[in-house]
Amino acid sequence: MLAEVALLPVVRLAMGHAALKGTGAHGPGGAVLVRGVRVRHPYSRLPAPLPTAVWNFPRTSEHHLPLQIGETVHILQASEGWYRGYSLRNRAARGIFPASLIYLKGAVVERRGAEESVIPAEMPMVQEITTTLREWATIWKQLYVAGQTERYRQVKQMMYELMERRSQLLSGTLPKDELLQLKKEVTSKIDYGNKILALDLVVRDEDENILDPDRTSIISLFQAHKKAAQTITQRIQEETSPQQSALGCSTRLAASPSHSLYLCMRNFVCNIGEEAQLLMALYDPGEQRMISENYVIRWASTGVPQDIELLNNLKAIFTDLGSKDLKRERLFLVCQIIRVGRMDLRETYSRKLSTGLRRPFGISVMDITDITKGKCESDEDKQYFIPVHLAAADNDFLHNMIRKAVEGKDINHKGQGFWVSLKMLWGDLSQVRKDHPHLVDRSTVVARKLGYPEVIMPGKQGGGLDHPWMVSGGPSVGLQGALLQRGPSLADRAVPPGDVRNDIYLTLVQGEFDKGNKKTQKNVEVTVCVCDESGSVVQNVIYHGAGDKPASEYRSVVYYQQRHQRWMETVKIAVPIEDVHKTHLRFTFRHRSSSDSKDKSERIFSMAFVKLMRPDGTTLRDGEHDLVLYKGDSRKLEDAGAYLTLPSTRNLSEPKLLSGSSFRVSGGTSGLTVSARDSFQISTLVCSTKLTQNVNLLGLLKWRSKPSLLSGNLQKLMNVDGGEVIKFLQDTLDALFSIMMENSDTDVYDTLVFDALVFIVGLVADKKFQHFNTVLEAYIRQHFSATLAYKKLISVLTQYVDRASQGEPCEPLMRTFKALEYVFKFIVRSRHLFAQLYEGKEMAEFQRSLQQFFLSLNQLMKSPLEGPTLLSQGAALKYLPSILEDVFGIFDSSALGALLRDFIGNLPPQRLLKQKLQSLTDIVNSKIFQSYECRELLLQTVVPILQELIEKGEEEDACIELLSNILEVLYKAQKRAEELQAQHSAGKGRRKDCGDAELVKVKKHIQLILERLLHTVNRRVIVLDRENTLRSHYVACMAAILSQMDKDHYSSYIKAFPSRPELMDFLMEIFILFKDLIGKMVYPSDWMVMNMVQNREFLRAINQFATTLTQMFLSNSSFELQLWNNYFHLAVAFLTQDSLQLENFSQAKRNSILAKYGDMRATIGASIRDMWYNLGHHKIEFIPGMVGPILEMTLVPELELRKSTIPIFFDMMLCEYQLTKSFSRFEDEILRKLDSEVEGGRGDEQYKQLFESILLSCCRRHPELAKPGENFVALVTGLLERLLDYRAVMNDENKTYSMSCTVNLLVGTCPMPPAPWGQQGSAPRPSRFPRGCGAPGTAEMGCTQCQTWSPLGGACWQALGSSPLPRAAQSLHGEGDPERGVGAGGCCSMCPLLGPLKQPRLLFPRTSTRRSTARPCTSGEGSPRGDLHRLGVRGPRAPSFPRRSDPRHVGWGWWSGWRGRVLGALPPTQLAVGDDAPLGEHGPDPEPCWPSCPTPRYLYKLKDLHVSYENYTEGAYTLLLHARLLKWSDEANTAPMQGLHSPSLHTQRQLKEALYNQIIDYFDQGKMWEEAIHICKELAEQYESEVFDYEMLSDILQREAKFYEKILKVLRPSPDYFAVGYYGQGFPTFLRNKVFIYRGKEYERREDFEMRLLSPFPNAEKLKSTSPPGEDITSSPGQYIQCFTVQPVEEAKVRFKDRSIPEQITNFYKANHVQKFSYSRPFKKGPKDPDNEFATMWIERTTFVTAYPLPGILRWFVVTSTTTTIISPLENAIETMMKTNEKIMSEINRHQNDPSLPVNPLSMLLNGIVDPAVMGGFAKYETAFFQESYLQEHPEDEGNIEKLKDLIAWQTPLLAEGIRIHGRKVTEDLRPFHERMEQCFVQLRAKVESQYGVREMGCFEGLCPAQLQQEECMC
Repeated sequence: MLAEVALLPVVRLAMGHAALKGTGAHGPGGAVLVRGVRVRHPYSRLPAPLPTAVWNFPRTSEHHLPLQIGETVHILQASEGWYRGYSLRNRAARGIFPASLIYLKGAVVERRGAEESVIPAEMPMVQEITTTLREWATIWKQLYVAGQTERYRQVKQMMYELMERRSQLLSGTLPKDELLQLKKEVTSKIDYGNKILALDLVVRDEDENILDPDRTSIISLFQAHKKAAQTITQRIQEETSPQQSALGCSTRLAASPSHSLYLCMRNFVCNIGEEAQLLMALYDPGEQRMISENYVIRWASTGVPQDIELLNNLKAIFTDLGSKDLKRERLFLVCQIIRVGRMDLRETYSRKLSTGLRRPFGISVMDITDITKGKCESDEDKQYFIPVHLAAADNDFLHNMIRKAVEGKDINHKGQGFWVSLKMLWGDLSQVRKDHPHLVDRSTVVARKLGYPEVIMPGKQGGGLDHPWMVSGGPSVGLQGALLQRGPSLADRAVPPGDVRNDIYLTLVQGEFDKGNKKTQKNVEVTVCVCDESGSVVQNVIYHGAGDKPASEYRSVVYYQQRHQRWMETVKIAVPIEDVHKTHLRFTFRHRSSSDSKDKSERIFSMAFVKLMRPDGTTLRDGEHDLVLYKGDSRKLEDAGAYLTLPSTRNLSEPKLLSGSSFRVSGGTSGLTVSARDSFQISTLVCSTKLTQNVNLLGLLKWRSKPSLLSGNLQKLMNVDGGEVIKFLQDTLDALFSIMMENSDTDVYDTLVFDALVFIVGLVADKKFQHFNTVLEAYIRQHFSATLAYKKLISVLTQYVDRASQGEPCEPLMRTFKALEYVFKFIVRSRHLFAQLYEGKEMAEFQRSLQQFFLSLNQLMKSPLEGPTLLSQGAALKYLPSILEDVFGIFDSSALGALLRDFIGNLPPQRLLKQKLQSLTDIVNSKIFQSYECRELLLQTVVPILQELIEKGEEEDACIELLSNILEVLYKAQKRAEELQAQHSAGKGRRKDCGDAELVKVKKHIQLILERLLHTVNRRVIVLDRENTLRSHYVACMAAILSQMDKDHYSSYIKAFPSRPELMDFLMEIFILFKDLIGKMVYPSDWMVMNMVQNREFLRAINQFATTLTQMFLSNSSFELQLWNNYFHLAVAFLTQDSLQLENFSQAKRNSILAKYGDMRATIGASIRDMWYNLGHHKIEFIPGMVGPILEMTLVPELELRKSTIPIFFDMMLCEYQLTKSFSRFEDEILRKLDSEVEGGRGDEQYKQLFESILLSCCRRHPELAKPGENFVALVTGLLERLLDYRAVMNDENKTYSMSCTVNLLVGTCPMPPAPWGQQGSAPRPSRFPRGCGAPGTAEMGCTQCQTWSPLGGACWQALGSSPLPRAAQSLHGEGDPERGVGAGGCCSMCPLLGPLKQPRLLFPRTSTRRSTARPCTSGEGSPRGDLHRLGVRGPRAPSFPRRSDPRHVGWGWWSGWRGRVLGALPPTQLAVGDDAPLGEHGPDPEPCWPSCPTPRYLYKLKDLHVSYENYTEGAYTLLLHARLLKWSDEANTAPMQGLHSPSLHTQRQLKEALYNQIIDYFDQGKMWEEAIHICKELAEQYESEVFDYEMLSDILQREAKFYEKILKVLRPSPDYFAVGYYGQGFPTFLRNKVFIYRGKEYERREDFEMRLLSPFPNAEKLKSTSPPGEDITSSPGQYIQCFTVQPVEEAKVRFKDRSIPEQITNFYKANHVQKFSYSRPFKKGPKDPDNEFATMWIERTTFVTAYPLPGILRWFVVTSTTTTIISPLENAIETMMKTNEKIMSEINRHQNDPSLPVNPLSMLLNGIVDPAVMGGFAKYETAFFQESYLQEHPEDEGNIEKLKDLIAWQTPLLAEGIRIHGRKVTEDLRPFHERMEQCFVQLRAKVESQYGVREMGCFEGLCPAQLQQEECMC
């Protein structure tokens, strides 16, 4: 079960310690329970269980606690297999759950005071994997939902891999090497996954542990982040690009100097039939040779290894592979299969056959290039099959078969072959054994590369024993060495350091042998043995290959009857070093027969030999050797005395005898002759650390034998190959120091020896031999014994420096400087040995000589010369720091520091700047900089240099590196001092004082850095571009300086400023810098640790500087407004930065930040609050400037922060109120800012509630602010509610609700007048934000009596949405202005859009006559000034506005001007406008409101939404709201408008004109030509009377004319209107339980409309009834939608009265500018009359009144009132008759106006009336209503009955006229139809006229509509 949990991302949370123990008196760890409270020790670390669910537990009972796998619980009680507790995901829910589903994991509880954290008792890597899986799981689900399939699968795969790795880690069975490798894989995968999932970067140390920022310096953190980011970026590039992948592999390969290939042979299946030898090696097809030793496996005929212990343990490792080997174009693994047995397998044992012959059987090859280059993963568990290529004939040479197989194709191997596993391992053999002990152990065979590796790795003492074929022991020098070993340390050594080898690789290349007296070619077998001078065979020195036992002789493969033999067989000769000079190789040749008897009779027919040592003492040369073949008696051929004096190889001048050349060479008197017709070639390769092939080196090693040649040999040493010298490193050094010691009385050889020593040290520094540094150091430490060498070395060194300082050429000095480190190691070691031997004598002399060297060096640094001197100075700067570790203990710290100070200071200032800085960096990183005295002197030199260069911006990379290293050293020194102080804080005496003193010293140096460099670094950060890569490093240095500062540092730094202005400049600078760095983060957002550490230091600094502000810049005389203002803006920016908003992070990240850093927002929030209250009477200077920042801070979703900072708002209100008796500036500003903040994502329901409760509570404690405060709170919460609604739906796919909320904001941010007089009460309404499309009870807000055109169809006041300020949100009144007509203005006169239009008379009641004085505000051209009074529940108050010229309030003029003109000086008792006020009478248009006004922004958002849905009419009305705010003037346009309206439109006139043209286009597209004509007329007036642009006038008049033409000629369908009700609590608040009237699209059916309506609510249920639902529906949690068609109710138009107007004109007004809509529902009442349904047909008519007329700025508006009336059957009949008569009249008018109209509609209309058989006519009415019985029952209907009769009578002349027109237009085909209709009409007319009288109409040219409704005609 635990394993199952381990595979899932689980949440580890806390568990109580006493969870399973009941309620005892004492808890664990000595905790005591006191009244249920656990009293804990301040710090404790206790073991505790961590309960985790291992199975899902669903809730099946109310008492159950549902659990999911991985969920952690807190157990409160345990009882009989059940637990009771709660999940730490939801602590509020408690319940019971089975104990069997809970696993108690081990954990440790750490307590620090009140804080408690639970840490699972697992290794950190397991915890990290678990946390990562949790975090990834959430994102993984999101990827699935988002449809990112590829990334989803990628993350899934990585999660599975991490789960698998986690299981392996938990198993605890991994060996150390695999565990380390696994950790690297895990961390790499986690880091890679975090990067691609945009999670935070994790920084680690070298052991893959996560860095702790509390224990790591900021500089180290920064470097770790950079390194981690680069690594991950490279990994991603490798993943995405094959080229980058190959490059990354190459980089990894280059990083390791040595590589190894691990091979494990799993199985070998091949039918051989005899014993075999398997020789496996690495093969380069390009060079056609093996590059490694053979790995030999002896295979038995039974199909298993001969050594049965090797079964399943056939492992080998091919080592010493270098980067060049891995870069080979192709590399193969080759296996040669050699059969050991008979000559021919086909022969039977019928006769006795010769055995033991090595015969070719086959080969196997495998291309391993991709494995070695890392292109494919190598795994020790993966198996590869390598097929066997069998030899086709006996004469197939194995080497040729390999060459062909490498280039060949697949073969039919019939299942025969090898199964092997391969794995590349990085590092040399010792490293591989350390890292992979389970792969490379003592049983693993080591096969070395042929020759030395590219980078020669030093061996260890006794290292030769690692290889069974390597000889160890023997003298350390060998016979070539003749060194004088001095001192006991040299005499006692056994094996010198270095890779001890003495191997000679011998390859049998080829040979050619004549058949002689035989009939066929010979079957030649070559036997190789090693013999001494006497000819005796040296035993067991020949190795067939790695993994094989040594042998005394080697027999070659026998090829059948071949003249030309090509073996290419390699063996290794390992002769003891002391025997090499007297041994030689002997090759004997013999013919082998298949018959055993013949074979035994065969004798050696030829012999060749070669000596291992040449006459000059060097070893056999590497390469190919053509040996001389001798013939003779077999005994003579094996007699060393007979052939050793003969030549063994052919001279270069002699021709090669490869083709059977016939000439012979006499062998002298030895009895041997040279075989002229045969030839034989071998190749040798010597790999020996004791045998050299160089004569010059040998001469130096044997210098005593020829002292006269010593000088020459020392000089020739420089020409010796470096590899040879390195192989004999110790021997060579011993020889050099022996020469020096034995010639101590003379200086003849000193310079030569010194140069030779420098040459050797230079070799060690070469990359190829870099690993011999340890060998050289071991030699100096353990074997070097020249006690007097230091005198000579330092003497020569000083001479060289002196010569260079004097300008003399000194070529060896450059090489000397490169070797300076080891030269000084020799000097110091020599002096140490001398002091040990002579008890410290001559110490002062040694110090003087060292000091003289430094003085000479310092003198060199003064030189201004160029050329060699400049190079020498650069070399001195580069290499001098390397000797400081050695000389540190010799000199006094102060003296050494002074010498180094002069060393740097003597160099001219601008000379070698980069080198000087690098040298200083190396010095800082050395041990001496940890000494206080040295550091003191060096800092005095370094800091001014850094300050100057950083200020100039020169060599910044080097400067930053140096500064970083200084800060790193100081950080470590400070930590050490603090730890020392902490360790001995309770102690007494010297050690505690020592810790304190050390800390004081470190702080002093920090103070120096602070005073000289902090300001410099800050300014450099300000100057650098954001893209500059150095900027982040500078910021890291700045943060590092701040992190090491304590209160004393801050205090002294502040006091160090010479004057207040300078201090103020610094604070201003650092506040601005901090704000810039916080606002635009210098580090990537995923560098979470770096950003948080930086924030922590910034917070500490901000709080320290806040103290400075309070102490030095708060009093009246010293107060600095701008400085305080910058502080507040910085603090708020810090608090609101993204990296601190914990609620946006995952739970794991949030917990991590809280545990490590806490919530820094609470800290800075408390500081801001305290600093605000500290301001005292200066607060007013921050109002309204600080309202926005404080609002932004309070909107941060942190409960405690909100509670502590929201009261600042009340303090602002109170502060302003106490000075001005109002808080208007505060109120205006907070409403301005609230809009942008909420739209930006801030704010929530909790904030609204807190804001309301806290401020109301504060206001009620102050009686004078109680009422205004309540009104203000209501105002803000109302706006906030609408803003939240708007934000919630803006991202919704259905833009309908976005439009609704946008209009809510437009209405909610506008000034609202009270209800007009006489409409639903005259009392003024409380100040609220009317919800234009959703709020109930808003009918009284519209100007419903307005019969003139308006952009909202009568909703005039909504246009005030342009104003964001609340002062106009309540009624204002003042003195009238008769000149402008404003004094007579009604609600529309307050509207900046509709004020100039004709308005009805409206009365505003005066509720108070109190007046408040306001600052006079200029309102533009002749605007009046007046006192402004507030009406309504909030009481009177006038705002106090700043002057327009006040620079602190730029942009306020628009408000004062608008308010002064539109609202100023209104009458105290009433406002009225005449009915016929002409256009423009009310004065100029108001000033626009920008830039802070939010409304234009929402207007354009609303317009864009409409246009996207092709709602062009609504888009035009929306734009008109803005256009009406502009004036026809040339004043500058400061509006920040969107799109095409802003760049080139500089004046208000230009912008207004552009808007009008856009509006005309939209009205045209929406077929609202009547509206477009209004705009055209206004433009025409401007063109004609104002700007006199007749060309534009012509254009606009033409457009207007086209609109008139379209009205009459273009078909324009009337839209349908639908009533939609949203019922149920499941809808948003702006829809819930409200009814809306929707304006349908052209030709839109109700079914289509319903489908569009229901699409956003798939779960909504459609109500089938049209009646209002009951409470069971409205209160239910579901969603119910009601939809039905309604008819517009046309308002009576006075100007159409008594006129005959074309229906194309009147039809427009029937369906537009409508605010009332009706729905008629018929129902039966009374006894049913089956013959006449009209008698009982009643109508229930519901009339809906919308908030605004349609169309408007929306396609729908909320219904504000509903009335229901019952229409009797008689009234219904009257309505029906009226509509019928109107229809007849309309048709007549149509045909009179346009004779070309078709007659069919008229035919159907007339026939339906005159033919009683069709509809029954009005006979049904006569039956129902004209009976005497009906009149008796309903005497009150007598008038209606007469009216109905009159309507019937008036129908007759209309029908007559219609039939007349019909008869004139009817065709001959329809003539019978017409005649039938005439007959019917004659009968009908006679009846009607007889019963109801005759009606006559004199003129049908202009039918009067009044004749159809009234008794008298008004014609």
